[in-house]
Amino acid sequence: MPVEAKPSKLAKLDGFKRSLPFMTATALSEVVNKIKSEGLPAASSRKDIRDAAQLKLMDKGYGNIIKKMKVACKDGSERDLVLANPLALLQAAFSQGGSYYQLVQSVLEAKPCSFSQSWHAMFYMDEVQNGNQLGVHQGRKCWLMYFVFKEKFLG
Repeated sequence: MPVEAKPSKLAKLDGFKRSLPFMTATALSEVVNKIKSEGLPAASSRKDIRDAAQLKLMDKGYGNIIKKMKVACKDGSERDLVLANPLALLQAAFSQGGSYYQLVQSVLEAKPCSFSQSWHAMFYMDEVQNGNQLGVHQGRKCWLMYFVFKEKFLG
């Protein structure tokens, strides 16, 4: 590329980046490279992105990951309680590949699971507060669920 053309391309790239909501340079680079190699997706609106995420939560064998259940309150009224289905969550995490898939595969290689020698899942939940923990508004609390297999760490 001629030296005089590079400043023009860099200025155009900088203008493009500044016209978008914040993202890291690495994220922008990955997005641009993915579009170059695969083209633009047919659906790209905020609603489409939300619907695509919701589709991942749909029934995959163990039921939906997110469930709502009516519960009775002390005053006699009913409310919806939002629950996570742990078996569906584990299945979804495994089916996506990545580090959880690798963890399960390593345990499977070390100690195959069977009806006579089943694995032992350890489960832990904790509340997490995003942002300022001492702040007045505590509206961003969420719960995290951790799963691990005893066989991975305790033999």
